[in-house]
Amino acid sequence: HRDREEILDLWNQGSSIILTLSEFLNETMWKQCQEFEKHYGIGQANIYCSKQAKAKTFPIHADSTDNFLFHVRGKIRWYIYEEFVTNNYHPKEEDVTVSRIIELDEGDLLYIPKGLFHRVETLSPRISISFHFQEKGKHPYKRNDWYDWKP
Repeated sequence: HRDREEILDLWNQGSSIILTLSEFLNETMWKQCQEFEKHYGIGQANIYCSKQAKAKTFPIHADSTDNFLFHVRGKIRWYIYEEFVTNNYHPKEEDVTVSRIIELDEGDLLYIPKGLFHRVETLSPRISISFHFQEKGKHPYKRNDWYDWKP
């Protein structure tokens, strides 16, 4: 475990902080998570915080859950890739193709299907809240056919 001083040092050096299981922090987030669970199965809420632009975040990755991200403060840029995960690995930039680059402002919502490769770049200090859900009885990266629609 890390102590408070070490966490503060990482924060001041540009690391982002993730507060997992945030639905337990207050009644509003608990109720929001419960509403999502009525439709999508058991889930959780995470709060992502970054102190500055170009903060350290995750490399390119794919989540094993569906994700509804509500952007609360600041500005972020999402890189959405064409590829979906076929096994649990983290590709390099040259292994994937950018499909879309999306900039989110305060109040924006983004849906990220499970298994879709993505990464985030912070453009300012930011706060985002994501609600992650795993379909009942599904392999973490197996997707239902309805996800394959094209806009």
